[in-house]
Amino acid sequence: MVILPETPLEAALQLAERLRAKVSKHPLPCVEGPVTISVGLSSYQQADSEQTMVARADQALYRAKSEWRNRVCV
Repeated sequence: MVILPETPLEAALQLAERLRAKVSKHPLPCVEGPVTISVGLSSYQQADSEQTMVARADQALYRAKSEWRNRVCV
């Protein structure tokens, strides 16, 4: 989990996409095939608790994994 305080969702999305792209371009010698990451993003909404914000990010992560992986979902 990465927390980016006072970061607009669009900036967080751009960062996640850059990270995803860089990871996929750097093979690991101990892993066969490409290495990829899936990212789920959530932004703070008024009246959110830590649990609800993390739960939304978790839902987005599972959606990214179910949609072919190696992607970012909000």
